[in-house]
Amino acid sequence: MRLTRVLGFSLSAVVLVACAGRPSNLPQGFQEFRDSNERFTVLYPNNWTFQPGPDQGVKLSDPADASYQLTVAVGKVPAQIRTKGKPTDLTSVSQFNRSEFGRRISQSLVPRSGTQDSQLPQTAVEIRREAQRTDPKGRLYYTYEMVIATAGVSRHTLITAVIDQGSLYTVIVGCSDDNWPSRKEKVMTIADSFQVLPTS
Repeated sequence: MRLTRVLGFSLSAVVLVACAGRPSNLPQGFQEFRDSNERFTVLYPNNWTFQPGPDQGVKLSDPADASYQLTVAVGKVPAQIRTKGKPTDLTSVSQFNRSEFGRRISQSLVPRSGTQDSQLPQTAVEIRREAQRTDPKGRLYYTYEMVIATAGVSRHTLITAVIDQGSLYTVIVGCSDDNWPSRKEKVMTIADSFQVLPTS
C-alpha cells in the first residue's frame, strides 16, 4: 500500500533544480538544491546525480550506489480533518500522533507486489528512532529512522515529514544497512537540512 493510500494524501515526486549561487556556509562536500517553485531547500553530496524516479519524478543518488539516494515528494492534504468528531483545519503534522504517523509511513514503504498490492514475503520494517524539530518559522518536522528488510536485504532510511500551506512534504534518504555506519552522518545531514521556504 502506497503512502498516498495510507495517509489519504496525493503525493508526487518533485523535480529539484540547482540553486543559483552557492551559499558560503555549507558543510564540506555538500551542495544546496531547491525546487523550481522555491518551496524548499535540501543539501546533497557533491558527487550525487539525477536519476529517473517513480511516478515521473526525480531522485538524487550516488552514481556508484543507487541505494544511496534522496527523494522528495509533495502532495496536497485535506483542508480539514475530524478531531473528536469535529472538523479541524489541517495545518501541521502535530495534529497527528507522532508514533502513529510514523507507523503509517513505515507501512507505505513496505515493498509490495504490483498486481495484488500485497506485502512481499520475508519483509519487515523496524522504526528505531523518532524525533522532531521546529524551523525558525515555527513549522514542526517529524523524522523517523527506519530499517526495511526484504528477503535478507536491509535498507536504513530517514524519513522527514512536514505540512505547510496545504501540502505534505516527505523526504526519504538512506542507504543499505551495511553502509549505514560509514554514511550515517551524511544521511543525517541531508535529512536535517531539509527546510520549507517562507512564502512571499
